[in-house]
Amino acid sequence: MTPKGVKAAEIASRIVAAVPDEKEFALLRKSWTVPILALTATPQRFSGIRSDLTTITDRALSASLVRLEEREWIKRDINMSERQPFPTYCAANTGIQINHAIDLRA
Repeated sequence: MTPKGVKAAEIASRIVAAVPDEKEFALLRKSWTVPILALTATPQRFSGIRSDLTTITDRALSASLVRLEEREWIKRDINMSERQPFPTYCAANTGIQINHAIDLRA
């Protein structure tokens, strides 16, 4: 295996270990779950996530965020610090464990 392949396998193994429950694992297999969680270590606006995931549609992102919020893998807050309030999304619970397993900073 190439060095990149070894690194990818290590990340995949950590992600799988973070979700031992089979019912929860089904959400992990959805197309956009891991990429969204990878980007939400800190609160992100919808538009910020969309611009980082250039090929995702608004509909796919919205549906994915709803699924993640229902499972409490992502937390939706309303930021009131600006004149126009806006929602932000941040990985939580199992979602933050997956985010740490991915560790984009490395």
